[in-house]
Amino acid sequence: MTSFSKPFIRTFVFLTVVASFSAQANFEPNRIYKLRQKVSLDAGWKFYRDNPTGSGNPYDVAYSDAAWQTVNVPHSAMYVAPTAAAEKTTLPGASTWTGICWYRKTFTVPAGAHTQKVFLEFEGAMQSSMVYLNGALVGGHGASGFTPFTFDISSVVNRTGSNVLA
Repeated sequence: MTSFSKPFIRTFVFLTVVASFSAQANFEPNRIYKLRQKVSLDAGWKFYRDNPTGSGNPYDVAYSDAAWQTVNVPHSAMYVAPTAAAEKTTLPGASTWTGICWYRKTFTVPAGAHTQKVFLEFEGAMQSSMVYLNGALVGGHGASGFTPFTFDISSVVNRTGSNVLA
């Protein structure tokens, strides 16, 4: 190595990097450049196991889910809470139910996010999932059970009123 020592070179490189950042126009070191607000939608979902009967499609905004069960996610469609009488007469066992389930959630966009991008971020959903927002298909996920997926809903979300996610 030449007559320069390694600490000197590290200090020189560090000072060069700092100087280049501070020389950029409008650089503000204390400014938060990426502001992200996460809002949990885990509580208060309406749930129906199987295809519901009635008029209309469960993904339509006007569809009535008033008779559906209220659940929080994460939630298992396979689990059915036993009644007191059933607990006395049957042994608990694994459920083998498979089929279609519906989840619906009504939400509003926080006032501070009216000009920002809005994403739906799912930590996981079992098997294949179709996601609808306000009656329109946003996308689907079918990679496998319980893998995360995200949709950018910025162009379709109602920013000033309620939204129905199904």
